[in-house]
Amino acid sequence: MDGAKLTVSGVLNDSPFDTSDSPTIICTEETFQKLTKEQTYKVIDIQLMKKASDADVAGLRSLVDAQGRDIQFSDRRESKEMVNSTYWAFTLFVYAFLAVIALITILNIVNSISLSVSARKKQYGFMRAAGMEGGQILRMITAEAATYGVIGLIVGCAAGLPLYRYLYRLMITHYFGIEPPIPWIPLFICFGITVVSVCVAVRTPVKRINRMAITETINEL
Repeated sequence: MDGAKLTVSGVLNDSPFDTSDSPTIICTEETFQKLTKEQTYKVIDIQLMKKASDADVAGLRSLVDAQGRDIQFSDRRESKEMVNSTYWAFTLFVYAFLAVIALITILNIVNSISLSVSARKKQYGFMRAAGMEGGQILRMITAEAATYGVIGLIVGCAAGLPLYRYLYRLMITHYFGIEPPIPWIPLFICFGITVVSVCVAVRTPVKRINRMAITETINEL
């Protein structure tokens, strides 16, 4: 093949399978044989089951050694376990961080509603004295808490979705060409956390107002 002309169909700027500076040529088996003069070059990948033991791997190695040829045998179980361990450690860290953020969100909504109700305790007392029922007060406080939750969802989605698309394109699309999908499940989880936060935030202030005597509120003036 010395002096032979080959047509280049494409050039890869980056490859996730090779981090070296050496060029990587992707070609047909026929072209590879003509370039390297190798007629018997093959790669056999074997995926073992989880219950496979070291004896099974040793048996495969003995089969390769029995051929008496220049065959390279690579056992990548250890590297795969390291990759899996790193993946699970990173996943645990990310979800633990998200759990802390979710807890902070719930506490923030509960605290905001509690402080708001405490600051307007006298107004609620006057409303009860004017004939407002407990159900009406419950709906009023629920509407206030829901407003906080909806605003938080809108602001969070407006800031989080562009950041999610940017990081996805940077870490996934750049290497594998997969476009970022719409994260429906995380969005539903955020919506559920907001609903739970609103329900928890409303419960205690409403009970406190209903237990509060009307005369006690009036005497505080």
